Amino acid sequence: MSNPTPIDVARATELTLVRPDVTRAEIEELCASALQRECFGVCVNSSRVADAYAFGADAGLKIVSTIGFPFGAIDADAKRYEVEAAVDAGAHEIDAVMNIGLLKDGNHGAVLRELRDLVDAADERPVKILIDLSLITESESITACQLVLESGAQYISISAEVDRVKKLAALVTPKFQIKAFASRMAEATRLLEAGAHRIGQVAG
Repeated sequence: MSNPTPIDVARATELTLVRPDVTRAEIEELCASALQRECFGVCVNSSRVADAYAFGADAGLKIVSTIGFPFGAIDADAKRYEVEAAVDAGAHEIDAVMNIGLLKDGNHGAVLRELRDLVDAADERPVKILIDLSLITESESITACQLVLESGAQYISISAEVDRVKKLAALVTPKFQIKAFASRMAEATRLLEAGAHRIGQVAG
């Protein structure tokens, strides 16, 4: 996106609150803040999807659920069940963490089967696959992107510098999209300019 305005940034932002000690009252505050800022939506742990839905969905806020957060190393069947539970609770989109250990094992078939299973469980809702780039090499990141593409997921979700986002955007756009994390408005603006399509911003 070239020259994104503050409202462009807001409408691309998922205000995120995924601490383990988050309370229902904090979810209510999160949704109120996201609505006030005209954000795209909120991203919460799967156990808080129903609360976020109650506080924001009727006003147009999209509810995004994490899956397998933070490590992505739980059993594939458990991840699928978590997706199904999040969908039942009202999630509009899914943010699932890739199993990086399997990727580094070279067990790409297992990674792909898991990703496809999660996409299937999401029942046509957009799925983002969260990849911790700090744990993998440049070559592994390319493989990870190829697996996400083959799985039918719509996004990769990454925490990365602007230059890395540019490289990945050149690799994956328009096949699928990029969610990147930013802590400040200026950083979010640069990431959108670099090719990100969605911004994750931790609330607070």
